Amino acid sequence: MFGFLEFTTVLLLSLRLLPIFVVMPLTIFTRAPIFFRLIIVLVISVILSGLVPIEHSVITISLIVSEFLLGTVLAFGFHTAFASLDLVGKLLDLQIGINTAGVFDPSSSHLNGVISDLLIAIAGVLFFILNLHYTLLSGLVALFRVVPLGSFNFQLLNIKKLVSLMGEQFIFAFIILLPVILGVWLVDIAFAIMSRSMPQANIYFLALPVKFIAGLVLLMLAMPMIVQNVPRLFDEPLKLILF
Repeated sequence: MFGFLEFTTVLLLSLRLLPIFVVMPLTIFTRAPIFFRLIIVLVISVILSGLVPIEHSVITISLIVSEFLLGTVLAFGFHTAFASLDLVGKLLDLQIGINTAGVFDPSSSHLNGVISDLLIAIAGVLFFILNLHYTLLSGLVALFRVVPLGSFNFQLLNIKKLVSLMGEQFIFAFIILLPVILGVWLVDIAFAIMSRSMPQANIYFLALPVKFIAGLVLLMLAMPMIVQNVPRLFDEPLKLILF
C-alpha cells in the first residue's frame, strides 16, 4: 500500500532528479513538453523508491531545499558540458561567417548557430550510443548509498571544485575545435596580408567564401577527433555523481 512514507520518498526523489531530467540540455528533452518531462521524473522516482530506504516521515523545508540543491549541483556539470560546446560552436560560426544563417529557437528565445547545433546533436547522440544514460542512472542509485535522502548538507558544497569543473570543460571544448579555429584564423591572417598589399581589392567579399569553404573542410577533417573526444566532457559530471 502506498502510504505517507512512500509518498515522502517519491517526493524527495523527484526533487533530486528534477533539475537533471527536466532541464537536461539534450535535444530529446528540450523539445519535449514540460509535462512529459515531469512524468519521466515521477516514473523514475517511483521505480527507484523501491531501492531507497524510507527514513523520513516528516517533510520539512530544509529537506526539500537540500534535495533540490543536490539535484541542481548534479545537473550543473551536464549543463556546462553542453554550454561549452554551444559557446565554442557559436565562436566558430562567427569566425567562419555562417552565423547569419542562425535559426531562431522559440524554446530558448535566441538564435542557434549551425555548428553549435551540430556539436550539441553529436554530443546527444553519443550520450545514448555510449550508454552514458545507463551510467547516469546507476550513478544516481549508487549516490543514494553515499548521500541518503535528506542527508545532504550545504557545507558539502565545494564551490571551488564546481567553478574549476566549468573552466576545465570550456577549455577542453575549445581544444577539441582548436585545429579548425586555428585554420580559419590563418586564413584571416593571409587575407589581412593581402589587404595590405592590395588595398584596392575588396578583400572582405573575397575572403568570406574562402573562409566558409576552409572552415567546413577543416571541420570535416577534424570530425573523427571531435567525435572521439566529445564524450570526455561527460567524464567529470559522471564522476561528480559517482564521487
